[in-house]
Formats: sequence, C-alpha cells, structure tokens
Amino acid sequence: MAVGHAGSDEIDQVGLTAALRRAGWRALRQVGEVDHILLDGNADWLTPPADLLFWDEVDEELFGCGEPVRVTTRIKADQSCSAVAAASVAAKV
Repeated sequence: MAVGHAGSDEIDQVGLTAALRRAGWRALRQVGEVDHILLDGNADWLTPPADLLFWDEVDEELFGCGEPVRVTTRIKADQSCSAVAAASVAAKV
C-alpha cells in the first residue's frame, strides 16, 4: 500500500482533479509496477488527459513508453472491494 498526498495549497494552484491525479501518481511511484487500477466512482481522474500541461509530474514508466496502466472505475467500489474500502478509510484519517 502507498499513499500520495496533495495539500490544500496544491489544490488551490492546480484544481482538485489535477491534485488528485498528482497524488495518485505519487502513490503509484511508491508501489511500483501495476497492471490494473480500480478507482471508486465514475471518473477516471488518474489517466493523464491529452492536453496535460505539467508533464514533469508524469512518471514515464507508468504513463510514457510501454503499456499504459489499465484503469477501471466502479461506483461504490468500496462496497465490493476490501482494498478500496481500506483506501477510503485511510483517505479519511
């Protein structure tokens, strides 16, 4: 398990979605190689948009060359996946 953080100053600077994305990338850098990511909700805030302006935040191994990381969104994923439920608790603490 890994945790990525984005503070209120970063949220104010780049917006909530971009701050979530950056925090997600920071956590992924700690975890290392993954082949699938499950996000709670219906929005994929982790995948970089085509017009991303701050490529310095992107880990090339995860989002550059090679196979892209597969991201699945699931509404109320915390009700059916214990790892998502645990992440939800950790995020609130």
